[in-house]
Amino acid sequence: MVQYKDLGPSTVRLLELQPSSKGATIRCNLKTVSLLDAPAFEALSYVWGDPSIKTNILVDGAPFPVTTNLGMGLRAVRRRWKQRVLWVDAICINQDDVAEKNIQVPLMSTIYSTASRVVVWLGPSTPEIGLALSWVQAYEWKECGPARVFWRTLDTAANYSRTWKAKRAVALMRAASGCFDLFELPYWERMWTFQEYHMAAEEPVCVCGNREILASKLRTRGWQASHRSILDLEDLVNAGGFDQSLFRLTDEAFQWDGVVKEKKERELTTRRGLDHTNFGSRKLTPTDNTLLLSLMQMTTPRRCLNPRDKVYALYGMVPEAQRAFPVDYNKPVEQVLLETTAFMNTQGSMPYATFPLRENNISNTLYPSWVPDFDKQDIRPAIDDRFSIRKVMTVHKDRFCFPRVSRDLTTLGLLGWKIGPVKLILKFEPELEAILEQISGLMLDYSPTSLRELRSRVCGHLIPKMVQDVGVHQGFKFESDATGFSLVDIVDGFSQLNQGVERYCQSVPTQRRNIQKLEVCRDGARKLAGMTVFKSSKYEFFGVGSKNMKDADILAIVPGAEIPLVLRLGSERLDCYQMISVAYVDGMMAHQSYDGEDARILDEIQKGKLEEFSIR
Repeated sequence: MVQYKDLGPSTVRLLELQPSSKGATIRCNLKTVSLLDAPAFEALSYVWGDPSIKTNILVDGAPFPVTTNLGMGLRAVRRRWKQRVLWVDAICINQDDVAEKNIQVPLMSTIYSTASRVVVWLGPSTPEIGLALSWVQAYEWKECGPARVFWRTLDTAANYSRTWKAKRAVALMRAASGCFDLFELPYWERMWTFQEYHMAAEEPVCVCGNREILASKLRTRGWQASHRSILDLEDLVNAGGFDQSLFRLTDEAFQWDGVVKEKKERELTTRRGLDHTNFGSRKLTPTDNTLLLSLMQMTTPRRCLNPRDKVYALYGMVPEAQRAFPVDYNKPVEQVLLETTAFMNTQGSMPYATFPLRENNISNTLYPSWVPDFDKQDIRPAIDDRFSIRKVMTVHKDRFCFPRVSRDLTTLGLLGWKIGPVKLILKFEPELEAILEQISGLMLDYSPTSLRELRSRVCGHLIPKMVQDVGVHQGFKFESDATGFSLVDIVDGFSQLNQGVERYCQSVPTQRRNIQKLEVCRDGARKLAGMTVFKSSKYEFFGVGSKNMKDADILAIVPGAEIPLVLRLGSERLDCYQMISVAYVDGMMAHQSYDGEDARILDEIQKGKLEEFSIR
């Protein structure tokens, strides 16, 4: 068993990885150094893998259990004839000593930023990833070797043979698939690797299998390879005259094309926002007071074994947060998330337009109602720019201040405008078909006169506008119109869905756009599940909020929140509110075309007196 000795404030352990042949036992030695002495070392960035599956290596001559993935990584980066000095967290930090972790974790940003190089172990390769890496080595790096010979041979033969052109199309599609596979490896899904990758002084070198690669050279190659393959396939199809061998190869290429399209879709949708690393092309610097919020938004899908690391794994990039609330793994998770929310608010970067409130935020006594759920992301359209901190500070120089949090972190103090109580109009059902029936009922022309304004405002503008804004805001892509669909389009889409009849269009592009429109409407309807339509009694704004809303809740605008808030007076203290919901309010959101009356009302609200809300 390794005998760890206590470390000083700026000292770390380094791992001397001894040289050996590929299959030999991994042997290492630990040494203690001071970071103040600028020691020479490389930092290994990797994912631990399944902690229940271990393999033994030798550290200072004694068996030391490491995860299988780390064992493979050390074997992959070990040199044949020369020692390699590395910093490896699982070995260089005593993982059983919480006090040591509390000291070493804050040093990780310094470790990764001062290392001579950061080496990323992505894991074992696959045939498709290997093909992708060889393609980049042949065309991007123009290396001489087997990879360049393979691809140049394909290129030359494809100029003279349709069969070889089909073989190249298959190889390109497999390489494209490998490009996307590489960025779906577990490395890009973990919390700690985000900071480790970003803090490197130079772009990290990625090791996958037995190949090294710069990720920035591979990021767009999947799209390029699939495009080149499609050009080959189009040439083959247009020429016709397929024999059995050519048909088989072309069919294989089209099958791989289907696989690649699915992976592209995942990149644009479910995995969009996962990295935002840009792989060396952009540096994140801890100067922006909204940086912690931005980083938590970028890393929402990433995972970690210890839930505290959703925050602590970003501290190296936001030293202000680390100074305000130092790393302490003895703190309950709830306290860490409360401190994080308090820090964001006092920095003027309120998280309510990015992260949803907790479903049980009113009844949960572990948190104040204003602590959001950082495990989910619910990006919403922002409120009109009149209510940005910049504009409000100009109009209310003597009154405005950033949010304040009480010393015991229970009460959030916000300045804003009380728009007035709300009246609930409709609660949407949880199922899609039922929601469409509710919308259909509101759209019927024979509604009583008293409901015609409701039908016009809610179905003719509020719901379509919300669907349109949320769609554009969340980055939906439309082939024929990058800005999305008009209100008329959305209303027409709901009409088709309500009638249960999909309109037949004569041209293929028009038919495709109509299908896209219907899907946008379905997706928008799904987002309405369980939500509440309300009307503001003072200014007669219509809006949509959460299922937790009640009559007489207060609609409020808070500069910096970026979205209207719904508050409720507390049952225990009448001078304090609870945060009930965020809201989409028709006529208040950014990029809307206001009529003269709406613009006048917004100006009136902005110039009105700011009130203080104490929220618990």
